[in-house]
Amino acid sequence: MLTHKSGKRYLVSPADEFIKYFIRKKSHVSFFYAAEELRFEIVSEEDVAERTVTMNILGTLISEGYKTVKVRITVAPWEEEITKSCLEYTFEFDKIKNHIRKTEIVESLLTYIDISDTNNNRSDDNFKYNSFDAAYPAEEYFKRKVKAFEEDDDVTVGDVNRINKRFTVSFISAPFLSDSYEDGSIFQSMEVTITITPKKDDNSRSRVKWTIKVEKFDYSKEQADFFFIAADHIRETIMAA
Repeated sequence: MLTHKSGKRYLVSPADEFIKYFIRKKSHVSFFYAAEELRFEIVSEEDVAERTVTMNILGTLISEGYKTVKVRITVAPWEEEITKSCLEYTFEFDKIKNHIRKTEIVESLLTYIDISDTNNNRSDDNFKYNSFDAAYPAEEYFKRKVKAFEEDDDVTVGDVNRINKRFTVSFISAPFLSDSYEDGSIFQSMEVTITITPKKDDNSRSRVKWTIKVEKFDYSKEQADFFFIAADHIRETIMAA
């Protein structure tokens, strides 16, 4: 059974600039899921002049409940402010069973779009929302980060793997995070897995990367803006630790 969901987002990037940035690669990985769980594959740049792109959404989150999920996006200049743009989207879900993950799928792509919009407008070409380079060897920086988080009252540290230089951080305090839905919070848990590896061809520096896993109180509501705020907070926390 086919169902559809449409909407729009307002971007700070000019329309032509955003679409060129977005189609620079064919495969995009969801910010809050691993590639095998959720990814976006551009299958048709229908009319670049019209700034229209069609994508297949793939991964285990899809195969659990859908035959296919597609989305078509069109970006146009925003009439009220020509240097910005408006992105319109339509998701097409070919459902094989009742599936509560529709909201997660929509949120993930919209969050990715917001992050792409922000990345496109930064002067630092190396800025990423889930990684950064550190001017320290991986072993030294790993020990420093683990110690810093262990001393941070706003998180708990677990699963420290000193061989692979990987550890998890569960947030106790963060924007829209609480153990009670009644206070207006969005997330009931927020866990980040951080991995630190040597930079290629430069062992005096390291690469810090992380993945995020969150659980919401209410999956019936689409709240992509809150995911973006959470991603921003997590990045700042990791860099400052």
